[in-house]
Amino acid sequence: MAFPMTAVDGTLVLEAVQIAERFQIGHFDAQILAAAKRMGCATVYSEDLNSGQDYGGVRVVNPFLPKG
Repeated sequence: MAFPMTAVDGTLVLEAVQIAERFQIGHFDAQILAAAKRMGCATVYSEDLNSGQDYGGVRVVNPFLPKG
């Protein structure tokens, strides 16, 4: 496997539920953020979430927004 992975277990699902409720986002977006946090990722690239927002220790960047 070229990239590290983490299992979607009960703990990750519960953390995703908390993130989804706290930030009012969809469950699967929250699950991505929970997995990123578990893996120690500081940044997630997404065009669907609020660019620049910190979601409990994981910052989102929209790679399609113009820089400036």
